[in-house]
Amino acid sequence: MSQRVRRTVVAFICVGAVVGVLAPAWAGTPITTENVLRVVLFALPIAGIYAISATGLVVIHSTTGIFNLAQGAIGMMCAFLFWELSVNQEMPRSLALILVLFVIAPAMGLILDRFLMRRLARAPLATQLIGTVGLMAALLGIATWIWDPNRSYPIAPFGGDGGVRIAGVLLTWHRIITIGVAIVVAIALRHLMLHTRLGVTMRAVVDDPDLAAMHGVKPGRVSSISWIIGCMCAALAGILIAPEIGNMSAETLSLLIIDSFAAAVIGRLRNLPMTYVGALMVGLVVTFSTTFLDLGQRWSKLPTVLPALLLFVALLLLPQQKINLGRVVRTFKMENQPSWRSALVAAFVLVGAAAVAAPLLSDVNASRLTSGIVVGVILLGLVPLLGWAGIPFFAPYALAGVGAWATWRFQEYMPGVLALVVAGAITGIVGIIASLPALRLRGLYMALSSIAFALVMTNLVFLQPEIFGQYRQLDRPSIVGLELDSPQAFALFTTVIYAVIALALTWLRTSRFGRQVVAMRDSEAAASCLGISLLETKAAVFAVAGIASGIGGGLLALSQRFASQEQFPMVAGLALILTLAIWGVGMTSAPIIAGLTMAALVIITHDWAEGGWTNALELAGPGLAALALVSAPRGQIVQIVEHAKYHPLATVLRVGALFAGGFIGVRFNLPGAVGFLLAILLYLVADVLGSLISERRRRATAGGVHGDPAASGADGAAVGITDPLTKITARALDRRLGVSNLEKVLR
Repeated sequence: MSQRVRRTVVAFICVGAVVGVLAPAWAGTPITTENVLRVVLFALPIAGIYAISATGLVVIHSTTGIFNLAQGAIGMMCAFLFWELSVNQEMPRSLALILVLFVIAPAMGLILDRFLMRRLARAPLATQLIGTVGLMAALLGIATWIWDPNRSYPIAPFGGDGGVRIAGVLLTWHRIITIGVAIVVAIALRHLMLHTRLGVTMRAVVDDPDLAAMHGVKPGRVSSISWIIGCMCAALAGILIAPEIGNMSAETLSLLIIDSFAAAVIGRLRNLPMTYVGALMVGLVVTFSTTFLDLGQRWSKLPTVLPALLLFVALLLLPQQKINLGRVVRTFKMENQPSWRSALVAAFVLVGAAAVAAPLLSDVNASRLTSGIVVGVILLGLVPLLGWAGIPFFAPYALAGVGAWATWRFQEYMPGVLALVVAGAITGIVGIIASLPALRLRGLYMALSSIAFALVMTNLVFLQPEIFGQYRQLDRPSIVGLELDSPQAFALFTTVIYAVIALALTWLRTSRFGRQVVAMRDSEAAASCLGISLLETKAAVFAVAGIASGIGGGLLALSQRFASQEQFPMVAGLALILTLAIWGVGMTSAPIIAGLTMAALVIITHDWAEGGWTNALELAGPGLAALALVSAPRGQIVQIVEHAKYHPLATVLRVGALFAGGFIGVRFNLPGAVGFLLAILLYLVADVLGSLISERRRRATAGGVHGDPAASGADGAAVGITDPLTKITARALDRRLGVSNLEKVLR
């Protein structure tokens, strides 16, 4: 089937689905010139806001190659700053607007470009996207810390009351201003990109930055200008949309701009006129649904997810991406896979530690420990998907929600543990369905389709009466007569489940299937030439991810004894992916560390250091820690293990100092801020001592061979040239090349 025929078939299917939904939901409103004019008038201001935000996305992506998932969060922060200056500080609105748009927003773009985005520009796509997710989380946390989310922050519309009445519709001055600003921004940026030297330079840099630099272009300068323009567009969109939603909230403002993703995709992430056409389409679809349709209780939330559905349709109608040939196979250090014996020992140690620690915890802390382990089980599904296959799938909570519903649904028909297994199988089937976009979408488009999938599942599917229309009560299971009602017993039970799934994934990674998945990630073209079916492999990986995440969702529902839509928000899912990426996306040990990190942040913010700044730490902490992805795209576990192997004393000092600070703070009931700062201070002191010890040991080592690959140069390139090639350095180079088992294979 040719590409044109395939796209036509998809279009007909989408039209048929739309007609099937519209026919029974038609409100009976006649389609007249006046009613259509009303829809257009309502749509134009919404389209203007979406267009401004999407324009910033397109400018940044078309010149730097980075798709900024934090565009809405940047606009949110600027909208709150505008409120702070104009309302709280009683500054004239015109002056506050000038400061935010022409001083604060450009400064924000310049800082982001200099300290984060230039480093992410050459990182793998998944690292780039997760880095912008970290920026979004950090901005959300900072906004929550500064502006109490329980208060209201209204911004009066521009132009005051009144407006122009057209066809019975009052077009307020604020909306007229919004439409006018969108038109001015479109004309200005169109002229900038096509008719100025700067615009030509910006387009040349993204095509070939090295070649552009040879002709005197400064890529760094172009990148800064692009981020300045993008942040100014985000700020303008955030300030204009704030009066429309009445009561601003950090999360609402950040997620509203996600609707502009559809407009950017319709413009193919580079065409500004088509981006504005896409924004108009999104606005028309939303206002049409509220004007001509009577959706009733079941589909009342449909207008909120229509932009996500439109994004999904736009992605499916895009030309299928070709398999990329002639690219670098691997640009990062791969994880050393543990042997089956090592994984088994680690599993027994984990279960033994939980068996010893759980009885010592209070009911509250045991429940928090359970939550952390359950999060780890959900994240285990992303290890084969994101870590092995390299598929950027950002909807773990969508799969977990399916598992929670299936556990509730089948619990009354079979024992609780068996219901978990069935829930995992059902979620695996849903995972296969979710893999269908991955058959024709890759990279960024696949990531955006998973975000659309998460929004539709969370805000529409889970709200259906048959699923989570009301809270679903669950009972904790019993195993061979042993009750799991107590938080301590259930914490041990979830640990055992985690260990079993982690062992299964370890076996799977070392099997033929695991090698096929990694080969597909490294080069789909080479994998196809070797006879590997990309269709079957991708479907199988999604099925495995669905099984693990589905069991994790069932455990989450059982641990809290109920299941509801509020347990699986999209933003929380993005925060989980961020935390997993910080520790390591390709290791089965990283999910539980990520889950326990989230649990530790909850304990810090609720028990130890209560206050506004620590409440924001749950989001801002992982967000700020995402900066580590720049130097370690595969996570910190690889770096920590490598460092501990060659510098054990320094590692013990750092970890011991961190725990000592926490223990002193808790033991002597120090104020939260004092205890937190004490732990950080002791860690910094230990870090300095550890560095001095490592440096002294390095200097004392004769011959320039240090055992640590980093000692022979940043990339080990000096080995064999200025340093002798020994068995130690040879093994280190083998590990860097991913051939640590070559010696065994040759034997």
